[in-house]
Amino acid sequence: MPYIKFTVLKKGKLFSKPPFARQIRKLPDGNKGVAFRGKVFSLFNNSIDVSKNSYQLDDCPILSPKQHLEKDNISDENFFFLDSEYNPKFYFNGLKNDLNAFLFLLEKKKIDYLSADISENEKFDFVVKISEESKIDKNLNKKKLIDILFESIETFSSKSFQNEIKFILKQDIDSSIKKQKIQEILNQYPDLLAQDIIFDLFNQTEQIDNKENIIEKQKKNILNLKHQLDIKNNDLKAFEELFQNKAEDEYKFSKISEQSEYIIELEKNLNFLHNENNNLKKDKEFFINTDSKKRFLNLISETFNALFPRIRLVFKSEIIIFEKYKSVLTLFKILRKIENKEDLRFKKIRTSKNWFEVDDHITTGDEKKGRVYFSPTKNDLVLVVVDFKHNNKDQILKFEKIISSNFDNIK
Repeated sequence: MPYIKFTVLKKGKLFSKPPFARQIRKLPDGNKGVAFRGKVFSLFNNSIDVSKNSYQLDDCPILSPKQHLEKDNISDENFFFLDSEYNPKFYFNGLKNDLNAFLFLLEKKKIDYLSADISENEKFDFVVKISEESKIDKNLNKKKLIDILFESIETFSSKSFQNEIKFILKQDIDSSIKKQKIQEILNQYPDLLAQDIIFDLFNQTEQIDNKENIIEKQKKNILNLKHQLDIKNNDLKAFEELFQNKAEDEYKFSKISEQSEYIIELEKNLNFLHNENNNLKKDKEFFINTDSKKRFLNLISETFNALFPRIRLVFKSEIIIFEKYKSVLTLFKILRKIENKEDLRFKKIRTSKNWFEVDDHITTGDEKKGRVYFSPTKNDLVLVVVDFKHNNKDQILKFEKIISSNFDNIK
């Protein structure tokens, strides 16, 4: 059984240092805990705080060896990669923090997952469904996913708790409920660690503010450079007139060359500032709320299992719905017609024998750029691609990828 040596805090101050290691326990919320004086407290960074919430021993079973992930003690039995299906599934044992850390690192590595939940297989705690496209693009296999899991645990910090707090702050709910939910999160951890979480959040906000200020300065610099560029272009025209009027060759060529070089330099600066501006925007938008995305994708998975049992989403449709559709009402009405074999206007996709496009421009909440493509299969299932049309070229490329894909392992 896994053991750990830990320190005891009380209201953020050192209270005790038990001399012996104790067994790690699993709390009702899925996190780690350890027993102290007959109660179990949440364990974080090898510390507990006895002024925080506690649990009864009977409610906190001792952690099994398979749930305590250690890189130097890997058992192949604790992991399973089901890659025989379209959109493969990765099964593993661990705790809630391990799952959150794993999903956070998948996001950073640009590996798309379509759902992440408690495993239906009793041998494992969690299952994460990976998109087929990411499996192919990243050449994923069981070993690579295990390596990513342990890398995520090694680099895990207070980020997942910050995610939870950010998720609550973004919700359109009463402020008193927000305060209560945030307090429940902070109550799980020692005061010093809660302070770290708040401090990190404040630093992130300051960094975003600083980046926004930099962006504004860059915009002003771009406008100033454009103005200088216009002036120099006018100068160049004047020198071209001198050339046409047969001005003195030496003066003419030296000035034109000088101004041309200056304009080229200005254009380089302008391109650099544009790139800097774009990079700053990407930095600002890079942070993705992992917990929010996980909940949404799991909801999509549950919804389709319950309402559309015949439909199988392919080509990362879940991600498209999450990122592009602010409203899914119209989309779901169309999917219901496909599910129930109701009358629906559609047209055959050219160059394909069995793929069709719904003849309707679907609103995403902002604009009518939603598209649905579908293909009935022999086992009474329907393959569905939910798409967002950027332009005709993008749509044609999507068609080519769909038609050339192999969906034989869809179940």
